[in-house]
Amino acid sequence: MPLTELKPVRDSTVIRAMLPEIEAALARGVTRQQVLDTLKQEHGLSIELRGFDSALRRARKARDKQKAMAPAPPPPKVGHAKQGTPPRDVSAAVDTGAAPAAESTPPENPPQTPSDPYSARLTRQKIEQTDYSDLDERYK
Repeated sequence: MPLTELKPVRDSTVIRAMLPEIEAALARGVTRQQVLDTLKQEHGLSIELRGFDSALRRARKARDKQKAMAPAPPPPKVGHAKQGTPPRDVSAAVDTGAAPAAESTPPENPPQTPSDPYSARLTRQKIEQTDYSDLDERYK
């Protein structure tokens, strides 16, 4: 006898194996009793409705736990352009001995100047010049 023709020994094994079909039948409006009667005829189940409900609940719980433990999709690769942006032309980065292109792009992060209100030097000066004495008295 081929292995494919062997029937599961336990009722819970049949229910776990048939869970997608059982849920599809229940979603169509078939009663749990009708599903159980069909499983008894086709697979020789020997449980009653209460046992079927319990086995169905355990099978759903095991399936949901297995789904929760499934690996998450891989994170996007670092350094790739955002969706919808054209890829960069890296051919200019290869030294071919030719003169650089006439087109010049500004640097992505321009150097900070003293007039920049967020420069480290100006921020440090503001911190050093701040009078914190009123805070000392307020939070004693």
